[in-house]
Amino acid sequence: MRKEFLKLMAIAVFFSAMEITVNAQELSKYDSQVAQLQQLNRLSQQVDLVLPSVAEVILKSPANESKSGRLISIDDRQIQLEIAHEISPIDVANVKQIFFRGYVLLNGRKVVIRGTQNINLISLSEKLSNLKLINPIEGKAQLALTSIPDAGKFAEDGYHIVSEMSFESPEILNIKYRIQN
Repeated sequence: MRKEFLKLMAIAVFFSAMEITVNAQELSKYDSQVAQLQQLNRLSQQVDLVLPSVAEVILKSPANESKSGRLISIDDRQIQLEIAHEISPIDVANVKQIFFRGYVLLNGRKVVIRGTQNINLISLSEKLSNLKLINPIEGKAQLALTSIPDAGKFAEDGYHIVSEMSFESPEILNIKYRIQN
């Protein structure tokens, strides 16, 4: 009787150990998913961008005409530039690219953006409707993310300084930026 009892206990221990192993594997998968969600939440599902003071808008025209000024508004239909204290609207459908130069305000001080700083740019594509200008005078914008970003594309404590924007279509915006800590 004692042998049978010990056999039953051994079988019970064996199956309990198997169940613990299976649960540990499922828990590991769950922990990985939680970590990805926490990363996305740390970014608050949006990224703060800094737009330099001068936007050069290259138009879709045979001569690649351009207009330069401060970007004060952008949506899925229109871009507005402030040029010599006048507002100049431009249809997004007519825009090829936007290049940024001039200066940015970082912690209350002006930092000049030079062409040589366009090395190691990071590219990102999102819906144009996900971009919101928060403060055009200071060049502050936010981009809502639709997916979990790749590691290294964002800095939690740094600045994301935009170098250029282009349009795959009137709805999809490609942004190139660099990170400055």
